[in-house]
Amino acid sequence: MPAMPMVEAEESSRSDIQVAKAIRSLRQRSGLSQRQLALRMGVPRTYVSKIENEKATPTLSSLARLASALEVTVPDLLHECGPSREDEITELLTDPFVAELVEFTSKLNTMQLSSVLAQVRDIVLPPRRGALRRAAAGGGCRADWGQGGGSPLLPCHSTDLAREKRIP
Repeated sequence: MPAMPMVEAEESSRSDIQVAKAIRSLRQRSGLSQRQLALRMGVPRTYVSKIENEKATPTLSSLARLASALEVTVPDLLHECGPSREDEITELLTDPFVAELVEFTSKLNTMQLSSVLAQVRDIVLPPRRGALRRAAAGGGCRADWGQGGGSPLLPCHSTDLAREKRIP
């Protein structure tokens, strides 16, 4: 059998595509041994073993042969590799901040969610030029955020507070 080009597998994190796991799962679902899959692909059995044990990463041409041998499309093979939506949600909810945030956001309406998202974007993304000019001219408190000004989620000038009817 022809020698297959091998790419050394890199250390993968939890969110990376899990090629090895997906290939093993699809092979077992198809009732194939490593040897049978290798024969269908025209590669040595050891190559399939190395892929499944994360000792090698399949090349694009090998992915195409794997998909064909497993009777799936390459997109289906790659889709099978990624974490499921449920797994991603479970992983996100292990973060205490996200879990607490979900508790509150589930009580908001669409308009409130949109407002919260806009405020988070304002905090994270660099300000646009026009917004900087308005802030410098006293039209906003964004310039105070980095210098210990008020909370970026709340108005930080007394005129803003009065306008918001939070103080008389």
